[in-house]
Amino acid sequence: MWQRIQTLWWLLAIVAMALFGTQSILLYTAVGELLPSHALHSYGVQMIADGQLVERNYLVAILTGVSIALSVVSIFAYKMRTFQFRLSVLGCIVLLGILCAVGYLAYLVPEGVSVGITVWLSMPLVALILQLMAIRGVLKDEMLVRMSSRIR
Repeated sequence: MWQRIQTLWWLLAIVAMALFGTQSILLYTAVGELLPSHALHSYGVQMIADGQLVERNYLVAILTGVSIALSVVSIFAYKMRTFQFRLSVLGCIVLLGILCAVGYLAYLVPEGVSVGITVWLSMPLVALILQLMAIRGVLKDEMLVRMSSRIR
């Protein structure tokens, strides 16, 4: 289980999504101000000055948790390669859903507010690339098993 390269890719995807879920994703700045006043987190919009939660929105947090859970289950389902493949494909779809949800939340910003992107917004894209690399590793393992059973 731990000696397979796709396990490393899934672990790195888990770390990337854990960082994404705990950091601010977008920064909102009103026109005429220099510093952002609000930040979008995975659980909603929060005021930067006092930390008060202005608007709750758990869609991104739930999708982040689902993405992490799919990667964890994929790691421990090491004897079922086709199941791992399907879970990883589903994980890629969930990661694309996270990016679409954040894009929609950025689209809902009222007039007169500019949106700043933080580096943490790239973490779902990094996790998506890592999931694709894990899928590639699972397919290589499956081909190796099929080739070795054909030789017998």
